[in-house]
Amino acid sequence: MTRLILTRGLPASGKTTFARRLQPSVVRVNRDDLRRMLHGTRLLTQWAEGQVTVAQRAQVEALLRARVDVCVDDTNLRSRT
Repeated sequence: MTRLILTRGLPASGKTTFARRLQPSVVRVNRDDLRRMLHGTRLLTQWAEGQVTVAQRAQVEALLRARVDVCVDDTNLRSRT
């Protein structure tokens, strides 16, 4: 069975450390990494942040369809993202 693991917590609380320990058996998807890949910076406009959201969802969906275990390594503090 394919797993989707979501980290949740305040910044610097160990989410990325936890997610990295799951590698290589799980693919880690992280918004900060996607921001840097797409835009080269962490400070973005609302439009650019929307691009990051689209890219993240597409990546997670494609990996899950391919039956790859995924860890979404983000703060995830809002109940709806």
